[in-house]
Amino acid sequence: NGSLIMAARRKRQKWLTITIVVLLLVAAAAAGVFWLRATNMAGAEGSEGAAIVSVSATTGSVSTTVTGTGNVEDSLVDVIAPLGLTIDAVLVEAGDAVEEIMPLASLSTSSVSAALNAANSELETIANNIYYQQNGCTTTNYVLSHNYATVRQLNITEDSSASKVMAANGALVVLELVDGGELSVKNHRGTVAAVYVAEGSVVYNGSYLFALSEPQVSASIEELETQRAEKLALIETLSTLLTEPTLYCGSAGTISSVQLTPGAGSAGSAGGGGSAGGASGPSFNGMS
Repeated sequence: NGSLIMAARRKRQKWLTITIVVLLLVAAAAAGVFWLRATNMAGAEGSEGAAIVSVSATTGSVSTTVTGTGNVEDSLVDVIAPLGLTIDAVLVEAGDAVEEIMPLASLSTSSVSAALNAANSELETIANNIYYQQNGCTTTNYVLSHNYATVRQLNITEDSSASKVMAANGALVVLELVDGGELSVKNHRGTVAAVYVAEGSVVYNGSYLFALSEPQVSASIEELETQRAEKLALIETLSTLLTEPTLYCGSAGTISSVQLTPGAGSAGSAGGGGSAGGASGPSFNGMS
């Protein structure tokens, strides 16, 4: 009986413990629900007093101003007439204020005409050189003996490069003179086109030794095209000056210095201050 009573008590204590735990969990859940409802009510009351404002979005530009300090310096522009022209008169002095398209100096018409003729002649030569280069034209140079001698050493053959032979042997031909001395034939460029002697040949003053073929023009096509463009620009400038032989400034400014002398060639210039003070038209700038 005692055992049954103790078992009944332990069973009762277990149910009491479970009941108390369940009651505590239910109480905690109820407290949480109450707290959430109180918080929501407080938020609703606060939102009733807040004002809601509607704004329309628009597009536009934002301006920003940046400030700073510094110095603005004047620039100098040289006015240079094509080289070789004669100055008739200088129309400005250092310190003079000039306006745009104001005359600075007058030029000799005869000197402009002579320079234009020379430029056209040079342009024709450049055009011929371009033709020679494009078509592979060559020039043949004949190398002669100027002594009575015997060919002791012959380092060349037809189509050999003179420069390569020089690099390998130091001479193209070595002559033995009658007095026992020797003479080296060297420092020639080009390709050997023909050989007129052999080792052991006796040569005299005026005897042909060999012939060298060289390109008629040493300058490249690119170099010649650049020369032609520069000459065409000069011809355009001189043609304009021949119509009106006057140097003009391109914009307003102040003359800083003058190195032009009447009656002298146009190697000098007029320097202007300001953005382009004392400057001539663009075709005159930077030409010498």
